Amino acid sequence: MSFLNIMCLLGGLGLFLFGMKYMSEGLNQVAGKKMKEVLEKLTRNRFKGFILGVLVTAVIQSSSATTVMLMGFLNAGIMDLAQATGVIIGANIGTTVTAILISLQMKSLPYICIFVGMVMALFCKKQTQKYIGQIILGFGILFFGLKFMSGPDAMGVLKESDAFLSFIQKADNPVLGLLIGFVMCSVLQSSSASIGVLQALAATSAELMPMNFAIYLIIGINVGSAMPLFLSAIGAKTNAKRAAVIYFIFDFVGMLIFTPIALISVSYTHLRAHET
Repeated sequence: MSFLNIMCLLGGLGLFLFGMKYMSEGLNQVAGKKMKEVLEKLTRNRFKGFILGVLVTAVIQSSSATTVMLMGFLNAGIMDLAQATGVIIGANIGTTVTAILISLQMKSLPYICIFVGMVMALFCKKQTQKYIGQIILGFGILFFGLKFMSGPDAMGVLKESDAFLSFIQKADNPVLGLLIGFVMCSVLQSSSASIGVLQALAATSAELMPMNFAIYLIIGINVGSAMPLFLSAIGAKTNAKRAAVIYFIFDFVGMLIFTPIALISVSYTHLRAHET
């Protein structure tokens, strides 16, 4: 992989992250204040808090942003830890919406979104319309970045790398997969971006991201998504720090549950492959 290929990959990742952040900022401008009011009112009921965590995270495309918002409420004494717990669990589920959207095959939609969003953001007079344009533009940039990452000048060259193909085809060590996923998410500070990288690899070629290794990477990424919360908890009050710990415990317990399931599933797949 040449220096140019690495730059293309990083450029695509940069577009992906920028699009996600730009879209999230637009959503926050349009509905952020209302979301805060709704969060404050509805989290008194834990089940409603859970549903709200799913919906809010699905809208603002970031479980970390939802949980950081909660930590602000905890610091201000607006809600207690029991109220926040339901929303934290819901936020973990809501963050999967981004990965589902990325997986959709929309070849021309990113270009349409970039053009429409640009026109609205630059030429609409009402501020709300500008923010909606920002959301649409960010959505288009996000998908364009993903397409660029999976292109022939970035991850596409990995198809010709014997060293990478040899590694990925033999990679089935769960500890290695969990560790790589955790480090990747800790560095990128976003589980959605980390999953996006895996999806870009899979979009380039199925052999570049085999399911028997991807499943461990995804579990590791889920645990690594707690790192932004620990960073934001520095200097916060005790309840806010506890919220970050709860988020981590939820992800860690998920790892303990789903890693054995993944091991059984991968072993069964290998056994069926040998039989056939």
